[in-house]
Amino acid sequence: MEQNIKSWLSAVVEALLILLILYVVCFPAKVDGSSMEPGILDGDTLCISRLAAWMGWYDTGDIITFTKEVDGKSIDMVKRVIALEGDTVGIENGVVTVNGKELEETYIAGETEGIVWMTVPPGEVFVMGDNRPASTDSRTFGTIDADDVQGKVIFRLFPLSRFGPVGE
Repeated sequence: MEQNIKSWLSAVVEALLILLILYVVCFPAKVDGSSMEPGILDGDTLCISRLAAWMGWYDTGDIITFTKEVDGKSIDMVKRVIALEGDTVGIENGVVTVNGKELEETYIAGETEGIVWMTVPPGEVFVMGDNRPASTDSRTFGTIDADDVQGKVIFRLFPLSRFGPVGE
């Protein structure tokens, strides 16, 4: 009887550890919208690392998830990090510069509209969608608080035909 209880408790602890690891390391998130096309499509399911967000393990060019209030509604978003705190962002005539250097953005769709000249404040992140004409992003709502970053996109889970890395 005692052996059965130990075995059962061991199985429960193992299951909880697996769930914790999945929650922190590979949490699934479904994309709703076209702002990250062509790399990430509406309906794709992504694996995000919450640990990477909590530890600040993301950089310029990485794709992150966060919640932002837009027009009085909280919206879950997926966007690409363009600049981090202290970086100077410039957008003019369709060209994006960070710290005076033009970004090579082979992943984008459409023209980058808007005029932005700013230094990203401490603890903030400047983000944009890859499908620039269809994206509401830092050009519209400003920078996001780094504490609001929920996860870093690691890879695409579904559809299986597109399983693998995203946003390269």
